Amino acid sequence: GSMTPDEIAEHLFRFVTTGLKVKTIV
Repeated sequence: GSMTPDEIAEHLFRFVTTGLKVKTIV
């Protein structure tokens, strides 16, 4: 299915924040 720009932004935001958390922990 297609995602709306808002949904895409949310996924990107979650991905980036998760990546930052992992880097911070490591």
